[in-house]
Amino acid sequence: MRATPHSLSTVGNCLAAALFALLHATAHAAFTAFDSSQLDTDTDGSGDACDTDDGNDGLSDSLEQTAGSNPLLIDTDGDGLTDFEEVSWDDDPGTYTPGADLNPASSDTDGDGLSDASDPIPLLINFNDGDVVTDGEVNAGDYLMVMRAVIGLTPVTDNMLAHSDLYPDGTPDGLITIQDLILLQQLLFM
Repeated sequence: MRATPHSLSTVGNCLAAALFALLHATAHAAFTAFDSSQLDTDTDGSGDACDTDDGNDGLSDSLEQTAGSNPLLIDTDGDGLTDFEEVSWDDDPGTYTPGADLNPASSDTDGDGLSDASDPIPLLINFNDGDVVTDGEVNAGDYLMVMRAVIGLTPVTDNMLAHSDLYPDGTPDGLITIQDLILLQQLLFM
């Protein structure tokens, strides 16, 4: 077979394509190669030294350090909420804002004895004392406010939940219902 300019061009293109494929495969392997001497906590194929999210929980290691959580764990405080859920409580997973986000290093952010995972208002203390008006005593004003909420005339506020979410006893459910009103009535006549 006699070489023509067309056949040389075809051979050259094939060689160029083969060389490109070889270089591309080598470069891809170099970028994705796993250094087996590195610890890979989240087993994502990227060693911790090169991984910006060692816990593979959606938060960067630097943000976890800012928030006080462990970058190697998905749920630092073991409360059942992931560090990501706690840091994005305010719907902004890119920043940690104490007071607007839950504390991923504490299972009870507000310190009221209820785990963040079961607390209907985890940023406010659940007083469960019936004192909705917060005047230091349980009285008819508190009862009237809760009754209005139960029948739908008044919206339920976080303050109302903090003071009058009495049912079930010891584990508020995040609702103001007739059961809460009955328990408040019992407090009123004690």
